[in-house]
Amino acid sequence: MTRRYRVTHRTEYRYGQPVVGHTIARVVPRDLPQQRVVAAEVDVSPSPTRTSRHRDGLGNVVTYMRLKGVVPPSSEPPFGTYVPP
Repeated sequence: MTRRYRVTHRTEYRYGQPVVGHTIARVVPRDLPQQRVVAAEVDVSPSPTRTSRHRDGLGNVVTYMRLKGVVPPSSEPPFGTYVPP
């Protein structure tokens, strides 16, 4: 029997002053013998000045983001993962 899951993850950071720096996220599920990731994306707001993605030594997807700017208190969370059905 095949099952499909829709997974959503949200993380929120709020800063009162401009943000300059970088962060990494390990929020994308990985393929395993008993599961296959059909689609996944990391959505960041405001948009980072640079992003890159690679797999670590354990096979996890690592997303690197360089941030520069202001994250307004009323903005959407900076990143989340959405896996479409």
